[in-house]
Amino acid sequence: MNEFDISEFFSAFTDEISSRIVIIYVGEEAAKPTYRNRNIQDLITEFSVRLRAPTIYSMNSVNAVSPSNPFAAGYIHLGFNDFSFDLWKSLTKDDVVVCIGYDPGEYEMNSGNIPGNMWHLTNEVNPYSSKNGGFAHRVDGKYRQVKGDLELTLKAILEGLKDKSLHNIPVYVPEFLNTNEDYGPFAKGTVDLVKFYKTFSGLVKYKTFSGLLKHETIIVNDVCQAYKDFQRVTMRPLAGVEVYSSHRDSFMSGGFGVAIGTKFGCPDKEVEYFTGDGCFRYFGAALSLINNLGIGIWVIDNGNYHIVDK
Repeated sequence: MNEFDISEFFSAFTDEISSRIVIIYVGEEAAKPTYRNRNIQDLITEFSVRLRAPTIYSMNSVNAVSPSNPFAAGYIHLGFNDFSFDLWKSLTKDDVVVCIGYDPGEYEMNSGNIPGNMWHLTNEVNPYSSKNGGFAHRVDGKYRQVKGDLELTLKAILEGLKDKSLHNIPVYVPEFLNTNEDYGPFAKGTVDLVKFYKTFSGLVKYKTFSGLLKHETIIVNDVCQAYKDFQRVTMRPLAGVEVYSSHRDSFMSGGFGVAIGTKFGCPDKEVEYFTGDGCFRYFGAALSLINNLGIGIWVIDNGNYHIVDK
């Protein structure tokens, strides 16, 4: 942990956030195996509560956010929730984003910049899309970096903030994060995706259905309809469930290999793989090679080979 960075953080942070909105952005770095099985979720929750700051996450960084975090405010951009999206659009050059890791890609940031000031907590040397080890070029305001192990850094920050008065603007996070769930009309004979995902994840029970997810299930989403609708419907982390989307480079059907590797790496866990009808055409002939692995495969067919239509 860089003591100079921590010192700089405390010399500027509390004054900078006074009368301003603070958003916590959780990136994939926080969800890496280095942290996933330690205390990162509890530390992020404590940080969110201390700052009274809405905490947003991407399709993969959600694994670093606790389902019990009261400030969990939804997914950002692809598969976004209305509350988090509107909150992000409302940011001004004076507001502050604290990034625990950072995902600069198209699916997380829509290739845009952070409109305010950024404090970047990271332990990476030259992350993807960085310049000189940082992301000053992706921030419209000030960019400051706090270097070191994320957990050690968060612990040091929380300890330093313990006796300080914070006067940032608190943001109320509603229970329901979408203002619009108009996904229809659905074609005759097809499934209502909202009801399906709510039922599948156990958020809602319809008739004789109950939640299909077991504790410690790992979900893999392919580059298809599933990797945006799943986030939008579920809104927040699911207890005991890890979710990974193989979206890098828009590699269609790449999730198939990820699901197989996940099952080999975690044979005792249930693995559920969501793919689209287009992706399925790439690997369908290979199903006989994995039919004894016990992977659940769900093919989301929206009647066309693109994901623009909801």
